[in-house]
Amino acid sequence: SNPCAVAAGQGLGFFSYFWLNQWGEVYRAALSGVKVMAVLNPDSGPGEFSPSWRSTCTSARIWGADVLGYVRTVYGLRAMDEVKADILAYRDYNYNISGIFLDEQAHVDCSFRDYYVELRNF
Repeated sequence: SNPCAVAAGQGLGFFSYFWLNQWGEVYRAALSGVKVMAVLNPDSGPGEFSPSWRSTCTSARIWGADVLGYVRTVYGLRAMDEVKADILAYRDYNYNISGIFLDEQAHVDCSFRDYYVELRNF
């Protein structure tokens, strides 16, 4: 058996930053059958509304990519109302995202569990 073989349903993740004019690479990968999950991060979060980002996300989704909106949690120390405001901004901007990517998650112990449970249920 091949120790490097990938089981069905598994994928390979990698991080790459794409400028607005480089998302064609994302579209081509999705069109080729590669499972693409892109994280949209206009400004360390949703930033200000941009029609260009909305059309980019919509195109990525049409081509088969999942798009997640980037939201910082500052290791569970960022105010809950700020985190929720970022999540709502992606919705209000109608960016056509598939979900939210919560970055900078607390990982030392379980003391921030309730913080993340509340965000999951939001």
